[in-house]
Amino acid sequence: MLQQLSRISWASRQVRFTLIPLLALVLTHFVFYKKLPFEQGYEFPLQTFVSIVLWGICICEANALVYRYLNQISPLKAAPLRRLLLQMTHGLLATTIIYSILTLIFNWLEGAPFEWFAFLSYLLLLLGISGMENAIFLLKDFYDLYQNREIETSTIAPSERLEKPLLIKSGQRSLILNLDEIGLIYSSNGLVMLTTAEGQKHITQFTSLNEVEKNCHKTHSSASIVNTSYMRVPCAA
Repeated sequence: MLQQLSRISWASRQVRFTLIPLLALVLTHFVFYKKLPFEQGYEFPLQTFVSIVLWGICICEANALVYRYLNQISPLKAAPLRRLLLQMTHGLLATTIIYSILTLIFNWLEGAPFEWFAFLSYLLLLLGISGMENAIFLLKDFYDLYQNREIETSTIAPSERLEKPLLIKSGQRSLILNLDEIGLIYSSNGLVMLTTAEGQKHITQFTSLNEVEKNCHKTHSSASIVNTSYMRVPCAA
């Protein structure tokens, strides 16, 4: 589980580190420098580009840290509205603090005077980007919560549904599985899939879950059949 979370976190960071330079190029040319490469007198504004990339990386990483911290102290499932408010307010506050500190540092290094109008204009822009990032985090969590609730309301233990061992045909093989060997049976895209208690996945010969139940002498209808002694957390099809 920790390795899977680590891979997801690294994949998410890779996406951010790819999008930030691209967004920085757009902001550099259209908002700050206001010249394009084909215009006369154009010189690539390296300093502005690097500054925006640093702003973006620091702000996005801060929002990600806030997101992970709030996941521990205020899970979305426990209080969705409270988590929504906390995520947005903490994310925007972190963005404001980081942008203010970086702006003061850059101005000091360059010996440039502090300009309130420019500071507030760019801060509003970065707050908008930060808000979109936090909205993406929350939309993903709300979607996962919805999916998990759908699964939780449609699961039942095989011992309550199946009366005898199940014969499945997977490819060229035929398997006979006892109830305690079945972890999950679910329907996906017209196929009935089976996952054993050891985690092995099989495509079965069945066309519906009702057909599975009829072969085991019980008739119920549901979106999935789950061995609750094996499945400790909801698993999506």
